[in-house]
Amino acid sequence: MRALPDHAALLLVGDVDQLPSVGPFVDAADAEEGVQKLLAIVRERIPKRFRLDPIRDIQVLCPMNRGGLVTRSLNIELQNALNPPGEIRIDRFGWTFCPGDKVMQVENDYDKDIYNGDLGVVSRINMEEGELHVGFRRPDNQLRLWRTG
Repeated sequence: MRALPDHAALLLVGDVDQLPSVGPFVDAADAEEGVQKLLAIVRERIPKRFRLDPIRDIQVLCPMNRGGLVTRSLNIELQNALNPPGEIRIDRFGWTFCPGDKVMQVENDYDKDIYNGDLGVVSRINMEEGELHVGFRRPDNQLRLWRTG
């Protein structure tokens, strides 16, 4: 405000129906503490309070690609906590996939009617063929299967 010249006017406009800004569920001193608190919230607190399945019913949104609380490291930590890799697994695209993992489609596939942002669950892995089968639940409650080889 001090930077405004004396002859200037400042008009602030707001929207009474706008949602408040998103803030943290809890405070954390650093990224490591943040990851541990996030895991506790997703694995224990939310499922206990709302009777939700942590894989099927909870989605963690991450606004950053750099730092300790980033998409890649959070996905790895969440997988280790909720669906640790077992003997049946496949490595694709720099990730380890296991049956039961939640996945997100990251590009449109019009032929398969699966689009960027669609969420699915790894339903089966064929290690001999190197195939990953994913089931995507559509808004019309239809299940679409997708595989990559």
